[in-house]
Amino acid sequence: MAKNKDLKKNFKVELKQEVNDSELRRRLSEERQKLLQTRLNLKIGKEKNTQVVRLQRKKIAQILTRLKQVQILNQAKTLSGKEI
Repeated sequence: MAKNKDLKKNFKVELKQEVNDSELRRRLSEERQKLLQTRLNLKIGKEKNTQVVRLQRKKIAQILTRLKQVQILNQAKTLSGKEI
């Protein structure tokens, strides 16, 4: 019975991790789109503040770093076959 509970718990953790992966990919796509729009606005003169681009790049870098961490964690889980 205890083993069954552990399996359910591990399965929930893995599902949550996969959701994180897809959620991070979605957020990354949105942030890249915002960055492109801001660059366009800078070129046509709607946006004056160039610091916005720097902040958006920083946010994209943070999301990429987190995505890479999640991917490494998922890979380690599949190789080891157990919870880390």
